[in-house]
Amino acid sequence: MRWRSYDSVADLYKRVAEVRFSPLARDLIRAIAPRRNEVLLDVGCGTGLASRCILESCRPDLIVGVDPSPQMLRHATRLGALRVVAAAVPGLPFTAHAFDAVFANLVLSHITDVELALVELRTVLQSDGRITCSAWGHPEPAGPENQQREASEIIDDVRARHGLMVDDDRAWPVPWEDRFREGANLHGVFASAGFADVRVTAHLYRHSIPVDVFTAGTEWGARGRYLRDRADDDVWSAVRGQIVDRLRARFGENIEAYDGFWIASARRA
Repeated sequence: MRWRSYDSVADLYKRVAEVRFSPLARDLIRAIAPRRNEVLLDVGCGTGLASRCILESCRPDLIVGVDPSPQMLRHATRLGALRVVAAAVPGLPFTAHAFDAVFANLVLSHITDVELALVELRTVLQSDGRITCSAWGHPEPAGPENQQREASEIIDDVRARHGLMVDDDRAWPVPWEDRFREGANLHGVFASAGFADVRVTAHLYRHSIPVDVFTAGTEWGARGRYLRDRADDDVWSAVRGQIVDRLRARFGENIEAYDGFWIASARRA
């Protein structure tokens, strides 16, 4: 089931997702406050977005990025200062107390055994080491300034007319996303893993997204990868064209959107 990997969408993610997630990544890095003499771990580094935000203002001794997708890491390696390792958590190939700080941008929700993963991240942190992670928050109410729910319904309708539907949970390998919509659940898993001074803060970002970029942005996630894997190139291209036409007819050239996230910060006691 190759659709479960980000390999097939690494270039697309780099092109359309980085722009949308850059404000969140910068706030994540501000929360962890990296210092020049530190060794840092970027968990699920993907294309290297969060590490790039560090390098805009700081040069730590070392940043190590881990991700299970070789194609995502191919983009991350272009950050010369980032050392990449093909790995996932749980199962990191590092010794205890190896890092001063750990950060993970929109990663924890993908991990089945997230409690075990956090215990392992605590292990690789030095005493009093810091950790910061982000997760999707509550969806903002639909309205003129947040049109993405209606836009998503249009996209689903067009795809369904071509028989492209997700009919069960097998295409949703993001087991903690809904649970982490509640900030208390995110706080709870950090506390259970033994972290101290856990703090969860809400962050909201407004975007005006071109219709074609919004459409492409629905193709790199789990459901989009699953549906793309079921359609041949001609069908997928035709569906994409119909989606763009309907979205432009409804919204014009841009879709207004709000994205809400949590950022959780803690330290190793």
